[in-house]
Amino acid sequence: MEVTSCRVDYTIIHNSGGYHGHQLKDRFGGLTIGSLMGWNYVHTSYPYLDHFAVHDTEQLLTFFKRHFGYRKVYKLEGPYWDGFSSHNAFRSYVNKYVPVGEAQEKTLVVISMASRVFPHQTISWHREGIIEKDIFTQLRTQISHRYWKRHRYDQLIDRETPKVAIHISRGVDYNPEKFPEHFSDSYNVRYMFSLEYFDAIIRQLQEEYPQCELNIFTEHHNSSEISSHFGEASGVRLHIGPNRKQKSNELVHQIFRSFVESDILVACNSSFSAMCAYFRQGRPTIYHPHRHLDDLPQADCIPTQIDGTFKVKLLKDCLAKFS
Repeated sequence: MEVTSCRVDYTIIHNSGGYHGHQLKDRFGGLTIGSLMGWNYVHTSYPYLDHFAVHDTEQLLTFFKRHFGYRKVYKLEGPYWDGFSSHNAFRSYVNKYVPVGEAQEKTLVVISMASRVFPHQTISWHREGIIEKDIFTQLRTQISHRYWKRHRYDQLIDRETPKVAIHISRGVDYNPEKFPEHFSDSYNVRYMFSLEYFDAIIRQLQEEYPQCELNIFTEHHNSSEISSHFGEASGVRLHIGPNRKQKSNELVHQIFRSFVESDILVACNSSFSAMCAYFRQGRPTIYHPHRHLDDLPQADCIPTQIDGTFKVKLLKDCLAKFS
């Protein structure tokens, strides 16, 4: 469907590199900016993210419309890898690239190079009355529904034998000499939790749900410790995939769908599993708060402490809704 005239259109260009999780951050960060500004999204074709159904119903921005259909085109460029914690800083940034009063009829804003506001960053802005719309909930509802509509998975949860997906990120990022920030502060993106952290989560899950099915997902590179630690663990099944650069898109989609469909997801500070929380509205996700995923509603997003402990009652309350 071709674009129709509106006050301000915006589109998102993926050109900051990275894999699926990283590019979902660019997508959600751009959608949040557009929603904050009240712009109308028009879609630039990008097959790499088609599986995730994040652009099912938008108007298509054709080449002709992109280059000849607008009086003014502004570029909103990053990188702003961590988004904006301050609403004032965000508005100053937008005004720098899109001057106030100059965005008129037939204006296009092109968001690119990891120009982001993370959806979770708007939660406090809404809570404090800085913005009127609950953008986080709106986007998460839309993202979750579209993925379900595309893939039609079973939304029921077995509360007696819940299926648990656990993501332990290692790979090339597990290198303290090259990436000391991955080991220094658990609020950092790609922080590498100890296996004892996951032990604590698993112990609490098995105490509350003795018949739960535990599935651990990791990639082959730097997985030997994980295999030794969990290979013979009771009730645990290991899924060790090929290394990141060797994975096919089909396999990535299968793993991501396993994360979305699981009754309980244990995400780590990896983009791949952290962004999955946006596809699971209503289904419990256990996560550790960090720069790119924080302050989430505890009705279905259960935060952990650095030792892996979490409030089991929050999980029980969430699963109770599926009785």
